[in-house]
Amino acid sequence: MSTIVQVDAGEVGVQTLFGQVQTRALLSGLSVMNPLVDIARFDTKIQKYNMSAFQSEGQQGNCSFAQRQSHHHGGSKGT
Repeated sequence: MSTIVQVDAGEVGVQTLFGQVQTRALLSGLSVMNPLVDIARFDTKIQKYNMSAFQSEGQQGNCSFAQRQSHHHGGSKGT
């Protein structure tokens, strides 16, 4: 008995079996899985943030950086 699971581009799937995290992460694409395994999907897309900060009175500096976002999309059994 198996289930096919799809992980979308820009996501990774983390497997848990009876509450224990499994060592194999699921990359984007289709995978055949044990139906007892739960899959939690996380967003791995890089998002850019811009912010400004006041360095001292009357001066303002700008800062921008890219951060790998990790949003949890919820777990699911099977698909």
